[in-house]
Amino acid sequence: MKLFASSILAFLLSIGPSLAWAESSLFSGFELFTGIKLNGVTIGATFSGWTDSGMREIWVPFSQSTGGFVSGSINYTGSPGFHRSVTIVGGQWSWLEADNHTVHSGPVLSGKVKWPPNAQTDVGAVFGVDCGDGVATFIANVRDASTGTSGTISGCLDDQLTFPPKIWGDVNLPSVP
Repeated sequence: MKLFASSILAFLLSIGPSLAWAESSLFSGFELFTGIKLNGVTIGATFSGWTDSGMREIWVPFSQSTGGFVSGSINYTGSPGFHRSVTIVGGQWSWLEADNHTVHSGPVLSGKVKWPPNAQTDVGAVFGVDCGDGVATFIANVRDASTGTSGTISGCLDDQLTFPPKIWGDVNLPSVP
């Protein structure tokens, strides 16, 4: 499946040494739309989910939500699936913190999604996360339009073994200097 294939969900951007990673939120969710392919680019692969207090390498049920909300729509090149990878080339993302007042949003700048060779293989700790057998790993670089800072969304995409496809990971944004 072309799930978030170019997955949202993935993000590693270089930031200034004076910035500390101050805001972070774990999330779990689903791929809602696989996107439309146009001129070699899949546009609008959409994911949405809730913030949770679970562990990074597992998907957490909605009933364990902390009240926040994470969503993203990405554009990517390449073909998702076992023994493949895709390159994230743009999109939009947002994160409503659990306080229901603080909103972060902006463009998805770049990223990568990498699938294992097959359902019985673990990709390993790629992009800082280990997702388990048959599950893709992603990282996406994002910009927070309200603060002008850049951060990452990274995690796991299980789009080959489950339906609907599941996504989970971590949003990381630096503090504003």
